[in-house]
Amino acid sequence: MNMHIDEPATSPSAPPPSLGEFILKNMEAILQDWEDYAESLSPGAMLSRTALRDHAQQILKAIAADIARSQSSQAQEEKSKGLIPENSLALKIAGEQHAGARILEQFGPSQLISEFRALRGSVLRRWAAAQKLIGDDCLEELTRFNESIDETLASSILHFSQKVDEARTVILGILAHDLRNPLSAALMSASFIVEYSNESEKCIQSAARIQRDIKRCDHLVSDLLDYARAKLAHGIPMHLRGSNMRGLCSAAIDEVEAAHPGRFITQSYSGDMNGIWDPERIAQLLANLLINALKHGRADTPVLLTASCVGETVCVDIHNDGPAIRADSHAALFDPLYMKGGVIGHLPEGSSGLGLGLFICREIALAHGGDIEVTSDPNSGTSFKVTLPQESQPRSAPATF
Repeated sequence: MNMHIDEPATSPSAPPPSLGEFILKNMEAILQDWEDYAESLSPGAMLSRTALRDHAQQILKAIAADIARSQSSQAQEEKSKGLIPENSLALKIAGEQHAGARILEQFGPSQLISEFRALRGSVLRRWAAAQKLIGDDCLEELTRFNESIDETLASSILHFSQKVDEARTVILGILAHDLRNPLSAALMSASFIVEYSNESEKCIQSAARIQRDIKRCDHLVSDLLDYARAKLAHGIPMHLRGSNMRGLCSAAIDEVEAAHPGRFITQSYSGDMNGIWDPERIAQLLANLLINALKHGRADTPVLLTASCVGETVCVDIHNDGPAIRADSHAALFDPLYMKGGVIGHLPEGSSGLGLGLFICREIALAHGGDIEVTSDPNSGTSFKVTLPQESQPRSAPATF
């Protein structure tokens, strides 16, 4: 990385800027170092510049302000021992907000720590180069800077750990909630069949209910397994073979319409629909998106599926009319813990509330070398657009689940 140092605007006789002043004057260069390093931690995530920089400027400003504040030797000793956890509210807030944002970007704790380590190194390398020589007068500022970095990092890690613990509790709670209802209904239906085996029509209805409830349980467990595959095995495994997108879309539409009587899905195709994909996974992706569109779209308008081939890329767009999704919520839609229903007691019918459906859709698209994006506004409705290369490449190291 080429490192450019902004020369301090001082005369040769003037004292060099303090470390806090240096950080503020060289903010853009330090932020660029941060951005470059953050991008290296998630090369496949295609994060925007804003997402890569995240709260870095806020953190640096808080650090500069903390360094500038007067500090007694006793306070310095207590801070070094972690005895003043609330030293700077600005550092605490910046650290917590950064941790929350990085969780949504699927960063792990080691990546979070690495960012702060790189930030520390960037600032100190640049300052040392600008100062030419670090003397005794600079040691106090170095100490203060390291204290501020450590305080912000501690706040970040603590918040990160708390959010992970909350996520684990949410998953266990919703899993128990979602499994209990269909299992209880299946148990009651099975008991009815045993007790009233001579009432054939009611027994058939009860057996059908059992079948439906078991499918619900199986679907939820499958989603959780796919989540585990994606998080622990670096992606959902693919089994690629020749497929036809039109046939996959039509089959998914038939299945979803049968499960949602009275709702309709229109379809339109153009271009070559043949390609190399995992047909089971593509069917899963399509079904998830269609169900999502029916669930959140207006009941009096159809969902529209449009598939087209441009060059060597196949695009599938699934559109529904209905309330717009806020622009600042688009990224969170694909987060595995995005709570569409708010809390367990207020979830949409048939929803786990874990946000696994859209997360898995994105993982399937990424595993094929493609992507998925959402556009939404009150006038034109909401569209989820999936783009896939016509010939996906197999993974070099498939998962073993």
